[in-house]
Amino acid sequence: MSTLNTTKLVIATSIAALLAACGGGATPKETSFPVQQALTTVYTNGLSKTLNVTGNETNGGVDYPLTGTLTFTVGAGTSATFNGATAIASVNSLSGNVFINGQTRPMNSSGTSYLTPSYQLFGQSSTGNYCIVTTPGAFPSTAIAGLTGDVATYTCYRDSTKTTITNTQKISYTTTANSNGMLNFQVITSNYSTTNVLTGKSSITLGITTNGIGTLIQYDVNVTSSGFTSNLVAQ
Repeated sequence: MSTLNTTKLVIATSIAALLAACGGGATPKETSFPVQQALTTVYTNGLSKTLNVTGNETNGGVDYPLTGTLTFTVGAGTSATFNGATAIASVNSLSGNVFINGQTRPMNSSGTSYLTPSYQLFGQSSTGNYCIVTTPGAFPSTAIAGLTGDVATYTCYRDSTKTTITNTQKISYTTTANSNGMLNFQVITSNYSTTNVLTGKSSITLGITTNGIGTLIQYDVNVTSSGFTSNLVAQ
């Protein structure tokens, strides 16, 4: 089975990390950028952008090019309850088509991301996926270029009954200078099987201005499943 189905799940579940991350001339390393202010802006106004897709899928040593377009949408936050506690919920989605080996493959998925009232990672849910933060953490309120850090760990279940663990997700971040004077804030989601084997990695990069405005710059995903490997870059 192609990894593109797995890729859709990875995208749907990793957008949650984007939400808590929002949180002219090259960017000086010492310039500080308001990450949490950018988060507030995203939740007030929402975020949507269409990106061009390139990449490849490998099967049996043969590479097949990927092209297409994907639209990422992050909805403004609303009050909700998740796992028995007060939360902020945002419905996020992607839609579009990927073209590979003469075939058109729809890439449509959606999920809900949950944060605490103070905008920290809390949980996420989508079809066949119910994830709860079991090792809590926080993104920095401000950041400069050249930083890295671990943020939080999700334990993911098949559904809200929490009887079957499906995987673990570890969230981290890295920051780099952007040539347009912004900070590149890259949020990385690493997916691990129940036996702690890395099965896929994705990242979302936001450009954050000194005024606390976040814009989606790039999405990267690498997934291996059933002998297939997919590498996708949307920018």
